[in-house]
Amino acid sequence: MSNIEHLKILKNAIIKNDALIWNSWRKENPDTIPNFANEIFENVNLEGFNFENSDISKAQFNYVNCRNTKFERVNAPYVTFNFVNLKNANLESINAPFAKFIYTNLENSRLLNANLRDSIFEKTNIKYANFENAEMIDVSIDNNPPPPTKKLRYTFFNSDDNSGVDDINEARLTELLKYSIEKKRHNQVLEQSIKANVFGKYSLIVTMIMAVVSLIVSIINFVTI
Repeated sequence: MSNIEHLKILKNAIIKNDALIWNSWRKENPDTIPNFANEIFENVNLEGFNFENSDISKAQFNYVNCRNTKFERVNAPYVTFNFVNLKNANLESINAPFAKFIYTNLENSRLLNANLRDSIFEKTNIKYANFENAEMIDVSIDNNPPPPTKKLRYTFFNSDDNSGVDDINEARLTELLKYSIEKKRHNQVLEQSIKANVFGKYSLIVTMIMAVVSLIVSIINFVTI
């Protein structure tokens, strides 16, 4: 359950529409872990609020503005974001297995190293969102309607292993997402192949030139004898 004291301070900042009240309290109490487990936030403005390292497990955010809000390293299993604006929000390293993102705007948000296992993204905008190194096993992404093409086109996935998700075979992702990831793999393999072929051709040309030079030198030596 939510901590009554933490909730009182937060609600005061919400009523006054002043994130600085809450953020200042966070700075003054760096070792305190705010607890909003099972809390319901509805029709409120949380833009710019700092929830870093908080506990929002099983909390519900309904029709909430969380633009530029910080959710770094938040404990959030079973959290629900319903009609929430998370544009430019920082959810890096969030622990949110079984989370629900429904009609949520995650444009340009950061979800690096996030645990999103078994989460649901339903009719959610993830354009420019960064999911690098996020765990997305058994994640369900349903962006229809509208068609998901543009929403996934600029989404960033793991650039280290080029897989897009830790285990694509176990993730229930849209066919478009699988296609885009496989296409990326194919293009990189093709690029490496082209580089190898170009290098091979140059090596062959150099070898032929050296052979011709060697032959000319041999002929010159033979004539001078």
